[in-house]
Amino acid sequence: MYEVDMTIVGGGLVGASIAWGLARSGINPLVLDGDDLDLRASRANFGLVWVQGKGLHAPHYALWSDASAKVWPTMTKALSDDSGIDVGLRQAGAYTFALSEEELEAVREDMESIALETNGRAPHFDVLNRQQTLERVPGLGPDVVGSIYCSADGHANALRLFHALHTAMQKKGAAYRSNHRVQTIEPTTEGFILKGHGFSVISRRVVLAAGLENERLAPMVGLSCPLKCSKGQILVTEKSQTALPCLSA
Repeated sequence: MYEVDMTIVGGGLVGASIAWGLARSGINPLVLDGDDLDLRASRANFGLVWVQGKGLHAPHYALWSDASAKVWPTMTKALSDDSGIDVGLRQAGAYTFALSEEELEAVREDMESIALETNGRAPHFDVLNRQQTLERVPGLGPDVVGSIYCSADGHANALRLFHALHTAMQKKGAAYRSNHRVQTIEPTTEGFILKGHGFSVISRRVVLAAGLENERLAPMVGLSCPLKCSKGQILVTEKSQTALPCLSA
C-alpha cells in the first residue's frame, strides 16, 4: 500500500486532461488506468471540436461550447510545447448535411432558436442550398439537398490527442499506472482507500474519470452517476486524400 495526495481513476481523454492540468499547476496526481484494450473515447470518436447545434433550449451550454472551442488553439499550443506532439487541430468551419428539405428546415429552426436564446451571441451560421454546398464541397452525392455551415467548428486527431496528453502529463510529473483497474473505493476520515487486483492506495482526494465505470464507482463515495451508453458508427478506410472538410457527428 502506498499513499498519495491526489488520485485520478481513469486515464482516458478526460482523466489524462485533468492529470495534465493538475501537473502543470504543481499537483502531481497518480493516475490509475485499466487495460490497453479497454473501451476509450479516443478510439471511437470523430475528434470533433463542435459548436453548431449545441445548447438547444440550454443557452448556457451553447455559450460554453463556443467558449471552449475558442480556447482549443491555446490548449493545443501548450500541449505541443509539453509533449512535442501536434494533435492536428483544424478549425476552418464545418457542415451539417441534410438529405431532405424537411431535415434542412428542422436544423435551420434549431440553429435560429439557439441564436435567439443566446441573444445573438452564438456563432454565426449559413444555410446553404444544394448548389451553394456543392460549390464549397465538390463531389457530394445526389441525396444532399443542402447544409448548415458554421465557421466555429473543427476537429482534432483523437489518437494523437490521447498520446500527447499521456506524454505531457508524465513529463510534468503525473504518475501513471496501467493495468490498475479500481475495484473498490472506501472512504475514510482522512481520504479514501482504493483497491484493485494486487494493489491498494491511500489517497486524500479522488477524481472519478472512468467513463462508464463511474456508474459503478460513484456510489462507493456517496454519489449517483447514472449513465447510458450511446454508440454510433464509424467507417474506417485506408488512408486517402481528404475529400470533405468536416462532417457532423
